[in-house]
Amino acid sequence: MLTIHKFKKVFSLAVFLVLLSVGSANAEYEEIHKCDDFAAHLKDKQKWAKGISDEDLAPPPAIKYCSQAVREHPDTARFYFQLGRALWVAQRHNEALGNLNKAADMGHAAAYAYLGEAYRKGLEGITANEKIATQYFQAAAEGGFALEQHASANPGVTEKQESSRKVSSASQKPHECDNLAAHVNDKQKWANGVTDEELAPPLAIQICSQAIKEFPGTPRFHFQLGRALWVAKRYEEAIGPLMKAAEMDHFAAYAYLGDAYQEGLGGLSVDKKSAKEFYQAAGEGGFDPAEEVVSSLDEEEEKQTFSRTGFQEPGIIEGLYTGDFSKFPTNHSKFTIDIYLKDLHGFFDEDYSMLQDHIMQDPAACGLLFDPGLDQALINKAMFQNNPVWGNEKDPMRQGFKAMGSMLGQVTKMYEPGGMQSLMNDNMMGGGLNMKTVKNKAHKDARILASRYGCEGDVTKQIYKNIRPYVFNLASFAPITNKRLAEDLTEGCSNYAGSSASSGNDDSCSCALNVILQSNITEDEQELLAASFSPRRIDRMKQKYPEFGQKIKRCGIS
Repeated sequence: MLTIHKFKKVFSLAVFLVLLSVGSANAEYEEIHKCDDFAAHLKDKQKWAKGISDEDLAPPPAIKYCSQAVREHPDTARFYFQLGRALWVAQRHNEALGNLNKAADMGHAAAYAYLGEAYRKGLEGITANEKIATQYFQAAAEGGFALEQHASANPGVTEKQESSRKVSSASQKPHECDNLAAHVNDKQKWANGVTDEELAPPLAIQICSQAIKEFPGTPRFHFQLGRALWVAKRYEEAIGPLMKAAEMDHFAAYAYLGDAYQEGLGGLSVDKKSAKEFYQAAGEGGFDPAEEVVSSLDEEEEKQTFSRTGFQEPGIIEGLYTGDFSKFPTNHSKFTIDIYLKDLHGFFDEDYSMLQDHIMQDPAACGLLFDPGLDQALINKAMFQNNPVWGNEKDPMRQGFKAMGSMLGQVTKMYEPGGMQSLMNDNMMGGGLNMKTVKNKAHKDARILASRYGCEGDVTKQIYKNIRPYVFNLASFAPITNKRLAEDLTEGCSNYAGSSASSGNDDSCSCALNVILQSNITEDEQELLAASFSPRRIDRMKQKYPEFGQKIKRCGIS
């Protein structure tokens, strides 16, 4: 709360505010920040950007950028004012006053007008006092910030919010819609709120529909109707009221729209990016459940975002993830890489049970990554293709091992300490790596994959999926980082192939998708291709991306 003593302190600063010009304070951050773009006031003579009206100010991003600006530049008065203004427009007056008070302490004239309004209205624990309010308005005017008819002005309130306030003031007690459908975590609610389990949809829908007819400018009624419809699983009907509430800056509505995009409900397509943006807006507006969702999504994104950091053989792991085997370390022999891959793959044949304490999911899922046929192929590749000792087709030792058939799985044990390892280290393994070292590295990397990304995670599956193409010299698979776009590209290709004389099938479209992802085509251009998968568009891609032009031929797409 502002005290008279504090007011006298800030009021005295107004005496010399008229001598200040924009940016003259030594402590001011002397560059335009995003906070300026999103929250500078049109009439603020100390602003650093053109400024926007209250109607155009979008609280969530403004609060985000101005909070960041205050942290980065704590001595810059205008950032405190602009953060306070954004919070004020969001009707979070209690949070706004602290920042406005700080800006006023630092001599920012526009802050005085808002503090004057707080005293005029008696907001957030402040006793209404017209005399003090008038003094603040005068201080703001002397500093160059004069609102028309400041005695009745309401800075920071949009026309929609003012309409809502006037409508709500007709009844200073909660509406029955509030009692039936307010959310317990909604900071803009007018009642205690009810849980989803306690909410009775039929009655809530009826009463909240009536509330909107009576008070169409009140955002919380639109949200509460949308919520009641949502709980009733009438998702398509819920989207309209929720969108309306969001347009009127009711933050809880953003969270429900986030759910709609996250799950593809209410006629909306799944869009994880939009979902997260809605959740973030809801969280920044004070709707706590949305912050928890954002935190969970961040953790999920981390699991889905590949990083080579921490692996024993980062080059091999990265090469497998990207499908670019040229990333494999050149200081290793092919034989060393083959043995590493055999042990990376073979780890999940038996040792996956050791992961019980390291991963949340059922570790048995890791056993599904093991392919017995691939294990045998890796042994063959290591022993007969890339082994310098038995690389000669006429070598009698190689011929002898070929006859052993089912015993090949035991051959690699010859390379462990006590076997032929001492003979081979200097010439075959390179860098002094022995079989035990290679095996340990492979097993450590397998554990990292399972614990960091999960055996059912996209990153782990992508890495293991590319072992087979390496072994059999097949086309590798590029990682899919945007599932929605990949689905759109596949659908566009299928539609094109179905109507084309050259007709493609599911395999050719899978091949085409892989080529697109491998050819470093920008995401914007991929979007265009998905929307218009046609010969003309494909020809343009071929001209711009030669690699795409060469590889797409093998898919039967022209």
